[in-house]
Amino acid sequence: MDFRDIMSDTLKYIEKNIKEPITAKNVAQNAGYSIYYFSRVFRSHIGLSIMEYVKDRRLIKASEEIADGRKIIDVALDYGYQSHSGFTKAFKNKFEFSPSLLRAFSFQVNCLGGSYNMSHVFMKNTDVHATKEELYELLVAVISENRLDYDHEEIRKAYEFACTAHIGEKEIFRG
Repeated sequence: MDFRDIMSDTLKYIEKNIKEPITAKNVAQNAGYSIYYFSRVFRSHIGLSIMEYVKDRRLIKASEEIADGRKIIDVALDYGYQSHSGFTKAFKNKFEFSPSLLRAFSFQVNCLGGSYNMSHVFMKNTDVHATKEELYELLVAVISENRLDYDHEEIRKAYEFACTAHIGEKEIFRG
């Protein structure tokens, strides 16, 4: 098995157990390697430490639940945070805005019939039949247009990794 398969299996393991206590040791053992060796391999392939990746995925999943209307404290506790303030601090460090703002924005759109007036934050709808290459080019264009500070090489690596991880899968995106 090559490391792309191992990384793909590892990311699936993390997703499956995202709300459970996860340690770098658990992840390495699941992959069948020592923590020291696997931590270096994971960082070289993903660009983050195992626990940084887990924290980022938890915050992303938590943001999805908050946007769907769940209470912030309930989401925070589900994803392993012991307090609202600890979760809010981590959320702000990751996204540069508070989860309360996301909840308010979601409420405005979903309950009050508001519109997405934060278009500079979110990508525009994409064509249902857009190819992954077209979506990647759109992402790069939006980043450039908005003069966002992202490492284009890292984005390209993430895109290539995602393509490899999802070979043969098809997804229909609804705008």
